[in-house]
Parts: sequence; C-alpha cells; structure tokens
Amino acid sequence: LVGRSGPNTAAAASAVAEIQAHGCVVVVEKADVSSVEDMKRVVDKANEVPAAPLVGVIHAAGVIRDGAVSSLQWADFDAVAKPKMAGAWNLHTLTASCPLDFFVLFSSLASVTGNVGQANYAAANAFLDSLAAHRQTKGLPGLSINWGPWAAVGMAAELSTAGVAPEKLMPEDGLEQLDLLLATGGQAQAIVAPLADFVAEFPASAVPPMLSGLVSSGATGSGSAN
Repeated sequence: LVGRSGPNTAAAASAVAEIQAHGCVVVVEKADVSSVEDMKRVVDKANEVPAAPLVGVIHAAGVIRDGAVSSLQWADFDAVAKPKMAGAWNLHTLTASCPLDFFVLFSSLASVTGNVGQANYAAANAFLDSLAAHRQTKGLPGLSINWGPWAAVGMAAELSTAGVAPEKLMPEDGLEQLDLLLATGGQAQAIVAPLADFVAEFPASAVPPMLSGLVSSGATGSGSAN
C-alpha cells in the first residue's frame, strides 16, 4: 500500500489491521507516485519479497483542482496531471518487465462525458484511458476504469456538482464490479457508474449519443445501469 501520507488515521490503521487479520502481509510505503525515484524504490522493494513477487498494480492516486477553463492556470493542470499521468507512466515503465496479472488504472467518468469545471481532471484521466490501450498493444495487461463518483469514500465530496451528475456508487457495488472486470479481462477500458438514472436526467431528445445505448424502447433511463 503506497501513499504520500501513509495510514495516518485510526480508520486507515483499522483497515490495514483487518486485512492482516485475514492472513495477508501488508507492507505500507510512504512515497509520491509522481516521483520516479520514489516508485523505483517501492517496486524494487516489492520484488524483493521472496514468497510474493509483484503480480498486480492498482493506480488510484489523484487530486482535483476545479475551475472554469478561462481561469485555469498551467499550475492547475500540472497539479492534477502529476499523480495521474506521471504516476501512471512511472508505474508503467518500472513494471514493464514484471509478469503482472493485472495493471488497473482508476480513471473517471469525467474523461468520457466531461464535467463542468474539470477540464484538467478530464484530460489527466483521458491519459489513463490511452495508457491502458497502449499497454494492451504491447501485450501487457492494462485496464482503465472510468468510475462514477463513489459514496462514502474517494473524492466524491470534493467533485464539482455543477451540471448533471450520476448518482453515487456504493463501495460494495464498486468492489463487486472491480472483481468482475478483473475476472473477465480483455477490455482496455470500462465505465462503472449508475448511468441509467444519469441518462434519465436528460430530455428524451437530448440524450448524448455515446449514452444512447442505455435508452431502450424510446424511454429515457430504462436501460442498463452500468
């Protein structure tokens, strides 16, 4: 488990203890994923564990710095890009020779549908989508998941509420979908969000073309949920 601050709350420490109670060995490393030196140290340490070589990566780092496009400065793009783009690229290059079973990138629905005030965030997540596809062309595992906002965990509380947004995904549902995607494999990109209700917010004549497949029998919002 890697993060810039480590498990510095009682809830985080409790979560680690719960995982360990199931017989797992948990190694916590304090590192910045956008630093290639930090991540080389982490990857090297992970591969030094004799009984458990590195076989999978989940990149879930991210920050937001929302604002209208006209007000965004380069620093706003850079701050959002570092954990997403530089972090993912570091993990990609440093594990390219590792026999990974999975390489999962936590992207966002924002890179597919857009979101008011999140041009920088959408761009950074679009990079993740492209990286997953690039890895697959190289014969490497790669999956980018365009998550909708999660309830109770993640950055959902900080996300812009302007415009139309899907309802929040319950953590247990998100983890179930993650398990399903890891088990099935094959695709480079998948959207996981309660989109039926999201589509229902649009007038029937104004459903975005990329979401029109969720509309069945001419009734908005009656299609698939994911």
